Amino acid sequence: MTPPIGLLAILAGAVAGAGLFLLLVALRGLPPRPPGEPGRLRRWMREVGAARAAAAVLAGLVVLVATGWLVAGVGAALLVLSWRGMSGVAGERAAMARLEALATWTESLRDTIAGAVGLEQAIPASLRAAAPSLREPLTAMDLCDRCSAQAYVRVILPAGELLFCAHHSRQHADALAKACAAGRARAAT
Repeated sequence: MTPPIGLLAILAGAVAGAGLFLLLVALRGLPPRPPGEPGRLRRWMREVGAARAAAAVLAGLVVLVATGWLVAGVGAALLVLSWRGMSGVAGERAAMARLEALATWTESLRDTIAGAVGLEQAIPASLRAAAPSLREPLTAMDLCDRCSAQAYVRVILPAGELLFCAHHSRQHADALAKACAAGRARAAT
């Protein structure tokens, strides 16, 4: 007994799509994960919790029994799992966490500079203790906004994000420090 040709075509398309996806991931690379830090899936499962996972399975089974459609059951389960993320609350929380981390890092930078260390040495020293939300790694695809060289420094301002290569970050270090301090003063008022 041979399977219908339509199912073989769907399977071939899925295999080709998965292959292209894996090729793209291999070419682009994945950001490095600090040792001891859980992966995205584990962190997401911890955030979701067992109660919501059980509710998702229950909702999926109820919809599956009521409609008899497997796709509707899976869709209902996924909807219950991702409901909180669709409301925009997660993005708002992440933005607040980044803002608080930036304020903490700016204070740390100020204290490091006050210890008679120059700005050029203070920024890398204070970044080692920065919150993880500020330490998202830059990839080779991230380019300097001034000269399109590979970016090594990311500056997050209220108006947006700036990327700088090594020589432009050194060239504009004083202005960037003043802008961060001014942004911190504006946020405090």
